[in-house]
Amino acid sequence: MKIINVITESAGVMENVESFPIFEDQLSDDIIKEAEDLFEEAIRKNYRFSDDENPEEIIENAKQDGYFTDESNNYFTVYLIWSNVNM
Repeated sequence: MKIINVITESAGVMENVESFPIFEDQLSDDIIKEAEDLFEEAIRKNYRFSDDENPEEIIENAKQDGYFTDESNNYFTVYLIWSNVNM
C-alpha cells in the first residue's frame, strides 16, 4: 500500500498532516487528484501571488518538486510526499 501525504508547516513547526491511502491501482488517480487539490488549496490559501506571477505554473512546478515554500510568510511550507506501508 502507498500513501500520499500533504504536510504543512510554518517556521519549521508541523501544523497539519493529511494522508491519503491508496489501496487499489484503479482508485489511485482519484486519490492523487484529491491530495493534489489539497496541496494546491494550501498554497493558494497561504501565498499571495503577485500580478506578474502565473499561479498555475507555480503550483504545477511545486507539484513536480513535491513542496512549496513561502519565505515571506514565516517560512510556510507545504509538502506532497509519497510513502510506503510495509505489511
